Amino acid sequence: TVNGSTVVAGPLRIVPEVPASPTITLVDWHAQDASEFNSGWKVELRGGSGHYRVRLEPVALLFVDGFESGSTGAWSQTVP
Repeated sequence: TVNGSTVVAGPLRIVPEVPASPTITLVDWHAQDASEFNSGWKVELRGGSGHYRVRLEPVALLFVDGFESGSTGAWSQTVP
């Protein structure tokens, strides 16, 4: 899905950095050639002159309680 200049593809968020507000097009490969592609999508970014840069982020953070920093101060006492 496209929300403004951010694309979410499953568990991946794609955030364009250069250019900051590109034109985004989602291409359904199956609609392009059903005999060649059973499924799949291509994300096209346009509107820049030169290079493009994107930031890839997980949609859901794996560690949300400070674990990645090594700090145990944010950990809960709840046992799963």
